[in-house]
This record gives sequence, C-alpha cells and structure tokens, in this order.
Amino acid sequence: MSLEQLNFIFQILASCAVVVSLLYLAVQTRQTARNQQAQMHAMRLQSIREDVRRLSDPEFQPVYRAGMAADADLTPDAATQFMLMAYSLMISFQEQFHQFQEGMISARRWEPSKHALRRQLMFPGFRAAFATYRMDLDPTFVALVVQLLAELKTAPVMQSTYVQWKQHADEERAAMTATA
Repeated sequence: MSLEQLNFIFQILASCAVVVSLLYLAVQTRQTARNQQAQMHAMRLQSIREDVRRLSDPEFQPVYRAGMAADADLTPDAATQFMLMAYSLMISFQEQFHQFQEGMISARRWEPSKHALRRQLMFPGFRAAFATYRMDLDPTFVALVVQLLAELKTAPVMQSTYVQWKQHADEERAAMTATA
C-alpha cells in the first residue's frame, strides 16, 4: 500500500470521526435543551404550587376573596396584603410570559397560564391591582394584559370559582342519581 493510499484512508477515517463527533454533539445539545426545559417546567410548577398554597391559607382566604371583589371595607393592612399577593401573581405570570416568548416554554404550556391570568383579570380587585402596579411591569407584558382586558369586555361576567365548582358539583350529583 502506498503512502498516498494510506493518507487517503486516514482522511476518510478522520472525516468519519468528525461526522460521528458532530452527531454526538447534536444529540448532547438536544438532550441538554430538553433537560433545561424540564427544569423550567419543574420550577414553574413549584412556583404555581407555592402560589396556590399561599392563596389557600385559611387566614388569607377572606382577604383574597374581599380583595378580588374590590371590597371597599378592606382595611389598609388587608388591602396591602392582597396587593402584595396580586403583585406576586402578576410577576409570576410575567415571568412565564417571557419564558414563552423566549422559547423556554411551549405554547401548549403557556396557554393554561394565560387562561389563569385571564381568569384573575375577570375580578375587579385584580384589575385594580394591575392598574396600580402597571408601571412596574414590563411593557410587553402590560400590552398582553391590556389585550386580555379588551377581550374580557365582551366576555360574560365571571362567577367566583366556588360558585362555578358548586354548579359543576350539583350537575355531577344529579348525573349520578339519574343513572342510579
């Protein structure tokens, strides 16, 4: 075998090694991206769970309900407590919105959060909190909220979650007794 043929074989082997390395790098990059997205989803879920835990605190529930209804009888302390929780929720929604815009979470994962934001905006107290903190929020997020508020002007009046749950529970009980 001549030196030229040997050189040719080594070049082919080197080219194959480069292709294999590139394939390996592509797989690793894809896996790293998936791992990062999984971490983002886990952190997002943890944040949502923490919000739900705070909102379901029995001591905070009356404040939350009164704040969402924009009850004029809220004390300054209770109103501040509600406003801080509302601001925390807005920041959480804003962060999820930015993660969606930056491709860190998919539209499939963003849509339920957007729906939850829309649900919060159906209540006058949350809208008042948004108006209060609007200047502290990112303009692109504010534009989204303004768009949602415009859509809500034609939406039916929002009932409390409890009223909705009660209606659904009554329907389920009625369906169970009808089939029995």
